[in-house]
Amino acid sequence: MGLAGPAWTAILRMGAAVVLAAALCACAAVRPPELAAPPADVRPGEAFDAAARPLGLDALARRAAGADYILLGESHASACDHRVQADVLAAMAALGAVPVLGLEMVPAERQPVLDRFNAGEIDVDGLAGAVDWKGVWGHPYAAYRPVFEAARRAGAPLAGLNVPRRVVRAVGEGGLEALAPEDRALAPETIIPPAPEQVADLERVLARHAMPGHGDGEAAAPVSPSAQAERRERFLRVQALWDTAMARAAVAARRAQGRPVLILAGVGHVENGWGIARRLHVLDPGARVFSVLPWRGGESFEPAGADAFFLCPATHTSRLGFVLQEGDGGVTVADVAPDTRAARAGFLPGDILLAVMGEPVVDLWVLHKGALKAGRAGVPLAITVERDGRILELAVPLTGAGGGRGDSPDAPSEPSGAAPQGAE
Repeated sequence: MGLAGPAWTAILRMGAAVVLAAALCACAAVRPPELAAPPADVRPGEAFDAAARPLGLDALARRAAGADYILLGESHASACDHRVQADVLAAMAALGAVPVLGLEMVPAERQPVLDRFNAGEIDVDGLAGAVDWKGVWGHPYAAYRPVFEAARRAGAPLAGLNVPRRVVRAVGEGGLEALAPEDRALAPETIIPPAPEQVADLERVLARHAMPGHGDGEAAAPVSPSAQAERRERFLRVQALWDTAMARAAVAARRAQGRPVLILAGVGHVENGWGIARRLHVLDPGARVFSVLPWRGGESFEPAGADAFFLCPATHTSRLGFVLQEGDGGVTVADVAPDTRAARAGFLPGDILLAVMGEPVVDLWVLHKGALKAGRAGVPLAITVERDGRILELAVPLTGAGGGRGDSPDAPSEPSGAAPQGAE
């Protein structure tokens, strides 16, 4: 049976049921992250271990090839992350350890389509349309294309790990018991709850989603304590569903294929061994799990978060047509695709974003909040930029920019993985 209401809350308070004791022991080595000195002279795309020692691609691939499950975290809009994923897959294949490629992006119910790709009946160009990439995921397929090209060259079979959005919504509202009979087989038999130490982190993510500007772009209306508690419980349940379902599908893929599974998922499902790894230790006891996370640069990193890291500066590929990069100089435009709304609005590479809808740009998330505000008001997205010492006011129409995740036409990936599709 699924978990809902008081039963779910009780398990969260208890930490874990007896059935999860083995998993908690397996995860006991994961400590709260400690800051460490970053590696010296690391370049984008290069990897290093938790002791900040450089790892060449071959060394990283050898470590990955020795595991049963490899969790390779990503920010969904980062083209750099996806290039590294493609390189790791190719390097593993060169060692003779061709993995199953497990995809957070695709629901397991679309596996028949992926099997046609695996059989060579669908090429890389046709995969997006055949699997309805825009409908099931929404982040630009072009950014993931190198991964699928690498999979085709290596002969790595694809496996969908996800659950459909309708399943997420139903479980979020009423637990597994709320699922339609025809959807029950798409969800796990039980939902493995989050580790107690992860709950505080998830609550911070939830609080960020509830901040003014995330919804209507105005000050949030007062919410009763009971409504807050219900929202929290729903959010935690959905996150646990997401991680449990992906682990369950990965275990099934490993057993069916008899080879390691390279799992591509958002960093929030990978970091600290809390998400998918925790569930893998329950569902496949004794399995070897190796985790790799992107590092965005800066003065420190968290070595307890993963077994290895790779450098990819924070970027966001916007549906509006530009690529933004976050660094010491603020958020800048790294590239502008031709014949897009961003190009027609006058953006140029090198522009520094100063404000979005009047709110100062402190990180990439401001673009998402501004797009929500503009979309709800039915006005163009107003962005203030600095170019060669001049201050310019640019406006981007949002009509037709919808699709993808939630109500925002331009939602970047949360640094910690944030909410899955349909979580709220």
